[in-house]
Amino acid sequence: MTYILDHNSFVSDVFIDEKISELNNISVKIGKLVLDKESDYFPTRSDQKVMRDDVKMSIVTAQELLKKYSFSKKTISNMPLFVSNGSFFGNFEKHLSRVLNVFKEATLEGSRMKVYKKIYRASPPLLAIETLTNSNMSFIAQYTGLKGNNATFGNTSISTYYALKQGLNEIKNGEKYCWVSSSNGANIYSHIMNRSTSEVELSGIENTGGGHIILSKNRHKKNKVLCKITKMINIKKVPNLHDQTIKRTWTELLENSKSELIIFSGAIDHGVNKKDKQYLKALNIPTISIFEKYGYLGVSNLIFGIIEGLKHIKNGIKSIDVIDRDVYGRESLITIELC
Repeated sequence: MTYILDHNSFVSDVFIDEKISELNNISVKIGKLVLDKESDYFPTRSDQKVMRDDVKMSIVTAQELLKKYSFSKKTISNMPLFVSNGSFFGNFEKHLSRVLNVFKEATLEGSRMKVYKKIYRASPPLLAIETLTNSNMSFIAQYTGLKGNNATFGNTSISTYYALKQGLNEIKNGEKYCWVSSSNGANIYSHIMNRSTSEVELSGIENTGGGHIILSKNRHKKNKVLCKITKMINIKKVPNLHDQTIKRTWTELLENSKSELIIFSGAIDHGVNKKDKQYLKALNIPTISIFEKYGYLGVSNLIFGIIEGLKHIKNGIKSIDVIDRDVYGRESLITIELC
């Protein structure tokens, strides 16, 4: 059995309207983080230069959570770390304008090699680090000291499912603890990408947020666990990149479910969220929409679904199904239960 020992998270509650297309009158609400720069755990100035805002707050909240426990240095050093990282450009306009200026000045005169060299010199040297797939995991490890088995998973919400599944495998194979994190950076460019792959009916809402969960092998006497994870299952289908139509199959995952509550996520706008609610209504089980509380959280959908579920477990609900659908239509379920 695998238990959830504790969690921590961050999310934006400040939203800015961003216009995507004047011609088609398409816009999106983007959640922008208010950084806790006064925190003792805020990253050093030199590291901040290569960190997106969501990475900065991942560092702060990870250290806050770890500080609550008197783990030995050996335990921390050996603890596995799995991160789902929705990386995206932090200052895309600034980076793009520098490269475009080179193309403006570039002429057909001179060799192609000289033109390439100009472009390479104009490319921001820190851009690769800022958008590096495993940058968040690397910084969490650096600031917390977590140095066990580690990996970074994808940039859609199904990646968090696989990060948690790997965490359960580590516990099953003898690890006492395992750390699983997610971090979603939202901006106009992430929405354009998501909009091109997923069904969208109305103006979207995307949010920046992330969280951490500590998995435990034991129930503990001193540190009481919050719940147990009793089931993980997903629909193993290959996405059709040419078809944006959502084909809901959550009922297959929920077959034989005895849960008292369903927490769901996957929509990036109100229109799709309304259809999700209508689809689940036939099950006659109470539901909670993560989208309605936070907007679309990308890789952090499942983490926030679990954290939301923990509030209701604390109030006595015995079993909760946390279900999700990523932008490519891949669906997953995690069942958490009262210990």
